[in-house]
Amino acid sequence: MSNIELKLQSVTRSFFQKATFWKVIFFIALSLLLRLSLFNTESGDYRGFLSLWYDYIVNNGFFLSLKDRFHNYQMPYLYLLTLASFLPVKKIYAIKLVSVIFDYIAAYFVYKTVRVRYGKQSYIPVTAMIFFLFTPTVFLNSSGWGQCDVIYSTFLLIAAYYCLKRRYHYVFLFFSIAFSFKLQAMFFAPVLLILCYKKELSILYFLYIPAVYFLSVIPAWIAGRGINDLLTTYLKQGSNYAYLNMNAPNLYAWISNDYYDVVTILGLIFTISLIVFACYYISRYVRFDSSSRWLEIILFFLILIPYFLPKMHDRFFFPADLFSVIYLFYFPRRWYIPLSMLLASVFVYPPLNHLMNWPPLVAPLPLVALTGIAYYLVQYDKKSVPVKK
Repeated sequence: MSNIELKLQSVTRSFFQKATFWKVIFFIALSLLLRLSLFNTESGDYRGFLSLWYDYIVNNGFFLSLKDRFHNYQMPYLYLLTLASFLPVKKIYAIKLVSVIFDYIAAYFVYKTVRVRYGKQSYIPVTAMIFFLFTPTVFLNSSGWGQCDVIYSTFLLIAAYYCLKRRYHYVFLFFSIAFSFKLQAMFFAPVLLILCYKKELSILYFLYIPAVYFLSVIPAWIAGRGINDLLTTYLKQGSNYAYLNMNAPNLYAWISNDYYDVVTILGLIFTISLIVFACYYISRYVRFDSSSRWLEIILFFLILIPYFLPKMHDRFFFPADLFSVIYLFYFPRRWYIPLSMLLASVFVYPPLNHLMNWPPLVAPLPLVALTGIAYYLVQYDKKSVPVKK
């Protein structure tokens, strides 16, 4: 264990060793108050989409409304929104509560994932959990913006946790659940390919994905929605917006949208080529001498794909933000990697991006993080972090 890790152990122990329970409750309560303070904030997405969807659900028979195509999200989120419409609270509160609940589920799995690294006796995992709850892009996304990126990201986190625990059925199961919520869960998919190669797992594990996806649309099908419409939602989403970049801190923040048609095609080809090369290189040449190696690979792809893929939104780096928090506590000596990613994300969020066009300015930061992770992945003589039992 490095000096910085020993110092982190010492600091967290001295703070949390006494009255641990009440200190944790205090910080959780404070994080909740922070979120509640943002509950009345109406974002453009709330006014233009979420609020209208909620009204449609309430005015058209709740569950029965799901027979109609009045939204552009996948069905599991609409089921949660329908359940939220029964809550005896203001509409905007009900919508935001759906996401905020997952903030705390994700925080719990941040705790469990960091505990895999440090063991049950350490206070670093609870510190990581609290740090996550106060990460700006986390609380701004759910309680400020009212977005639901934390939901599918939580299931990706659970998949990662079971990857570290070597329970691979659950990795594919929870990835499939994440995919049924949001197409952007596919940023995690290369990890599954590498996992199958390194652990010699059956390719049949991938059948979890269509199986869970099909199960996720059955309630809407029962309500009266056409099965073909339900199964092709993701195929229609790519044509919703004709922009190379939607405020994302990535490569396309520097390229004019006048070149949309040609750059979109070239960007897709280039990104797919990068993914294939990265999967090949990591599978063949990167040493897997500890479970912590998977954390590096997961964050690598969660940054790589949205950075080089065109048509990305500002929120599509949210899973990278979540895993950056875990990476910070797994590898505290590499603090500049997660800090670069988190800074890039927070500056493109609406509160700051409305004041200044930040994406072109902060777009180098995810590349810094990506380069740093790649550097450590190819270091054969580096000792990986041991995993505590």
